[in-house]
Amino acid sequence: MNPDARNVQVSGESVRYYYYGGGGSRALLLLHGYNFNSLVWKDLAFLQCAVIKGFHVIALDIPGFPNSVNRFHADEDQVSGIIDRIMSTEGVSSVTVMGASAGGTIAMSYARGSSRPVDSVILVGAVGLEEGGIRSFNFPLLGIWGSLDRISPPDKARMQFPASGASRFVVLEGAGHPCYLDRPVEFSDAVCSFLEEMIGRL
Repeated sequence: MNPDARNVQVSGESVRYYYYGGGGSRALLLLHGYNFNSLVWKDLAFLQCAVIKGFHVIALDIPGFPNSVNRFHADEDQVSGIIDRIMSTEGVSSVTVMGASAGGTIAMSYARGSSRPVDSVILVGAVGLEEGGIRSFNFPLLGIWGSLDRISPPDKARMQFPASGASRFVVLEGAGHPCYLDRPVEFSDAVCSFLEEMIGRL
């Protein structure tokens, strides 16, 4: 899918994000990994699935990451403020946050401290799980990891996930750290299935 490039003003900075479509009051927010930008998602089938299911699908170019168009630096708290501004601009009342690798660290930080309702969190080869506090999350949680991930090994990651009915952990065989690029069909299937299940809980 080809997104619309949009901007919001936050603390004197123009912040670029990409809008993939959708409607309603819920959003799926996408946070890319450190060496990517928000266009990394554009060819993945889960985008269309999420739009059909009634989500605004929004991808933030994370400020300060090397390939982001937002060249200024922002810490986790500042990024959380940017996310809230985007959600308000798009008329979103609750959000599912998906973060890959270092974007997963930001997703966990936002979910812990957000004043906006968080419907669920999807972590993709996320780093910083031990500090992320995900065992205390009280909303549905999906982890998707590549079996060959050497940056955030799946066996160690799985141990951090809560053993609850609302928690899922999927390993994509033969995939590395950016498992959504190595196994795009299987990745999209896992995301779409989780979103459908999560909607049934709301």
